Amino acid sequence: MIEYLLPFGAYVAALLLPLVPGIAISAHAAYLAEILFVGLLLAVFWKRYKITFRLSPWPFVTAAAIFLLWIGLEGRYPAFGTSYFEPPNTFYLLLKLVGSSTVVAAVEELFTRGFLARYLTARNWKGLAYGRFNAASFVITVLFFGFAHYRWLPALISGVLLNLLIMKERNLGSTIMAHGAANLLLGFWVVGTGSWGLW
Repeated sequence: MIEYLLPFGAYVAALLLPLVPGIAISAHAAYLAEILFVGLLLAVFWKRYKITFRLSPWPFVTAAAIFLLWIGLEGRYPAFGTSYFEPPNTFYLLLKLVGSSTVVAAVEELFTRGFLARYLTARNWKGLAYGRFNAASFVITVLFFGFAHYRWLPALISGVLLNLLIMKERNLGSTIMAHGAANLLLGFWVVGTGSWGLW
């Protein structure tokens, strides 16, 4: 269990670090620490996840749908708050693009669909294949994923799509690829249009 909880806990802690009173750290520095530390933890535990990546069109179809949802619904519903990450230089721009499409996508998928979905589905969750749900675990993971984002509406729908993808593929690598590709597409859109509020 530690291989799922520790990287995700570090990820959440890094996101909250700039908000802690008395800690003088910028969002940019916190993001750098997040990508480096969480990335290191994922590398340490990687063999335990038993993830394979195989070529299939469905992760990329899912990624395109998520990207279109994210930009198409913007401004059409009340968001929980705002996010804003305008990189101060090229280094941070590349860090955000690469980090969101690799480390961020992997840690969110490992926790949500790798751990939480299976933990809520079966007592012997470690022996349960990726992509197995019951009704409660499907709904709870969608709600968790959706309401963990400021932009809760596209995130809720994305959670459904990613759950359906892993049910079809039975492969966590597929949802990591879909999530990563969607984040990369969104990153290109943000950079190309200057829509930094989407970051």
